[in-house]
Amino acid sequence: MQQTQAKSTTTRLLKLSITKFDRKFATWLSFWNNFEVKIDFTALPTVKKFSYLKELVELKVKIDILGLPLTSKGYERAKSILTSEYGKTSEIVNAYVQNILGLPVVITAHSREVNQFYKTLLYNVQSLKTLGKIRRVVGMARSVLEKLKVIKGDLVKGHEDWQGWDLPRLVIALMRDDVTNFRLNMEVRLGGE
Repeated sequence: MQQTQAKSTTTRLLKLSITKFDRKFATWLSFWNNFEVKIDFTALPTVKKFSYLKELVELKVKIDILGLPLTSKGYERAKSILTSEYGKTSEIVNAYVQNILGLPVVITAHSREVNQFYKTLLYNVQSLKTLGKIRRVVGMARSVLEKLKVIKGDLVKGHEDWQGWDLPRLVIALMRDDVTNFRLNMEVRLGGE
């Protein structure tokens, strides 16, 4: 017995998990990519997309687009305003570089401190790679490595070329099992957290 079911023409809205944009250049790329994939490139009506956009930006950003009409033209204008204001590649790159420069000096080998350092470095390095701007930070790896003196010996052990590392290579070194094991062993020797 063959049954045919009529497809619903109404759009079911999914629960979206997009962090609100907060005016920080360092979060723009992630926000905008998520917004485009989860909302802008979908078959939702343009007015609903515009409503989502307004809800997914914090008030200081929303003010830039509040007066626009809730129409297709208003939506396109809002996207243009936001991308021209917050999507400036030079400002985004600068924000990632400042995040890397602002990494704290790691003073203990506790895994929590080193892991937070690693995650922050990884996020910013990956973001620069995504933008195709990782070459703009050539030479920063040595400065960043100096902030990891407590584990530097383990990071560079067996790597005679460490002085020429770039940031992606430093991230790889931080991911190595022996470095992770060193951090865990230090934590046990120091009494854990």
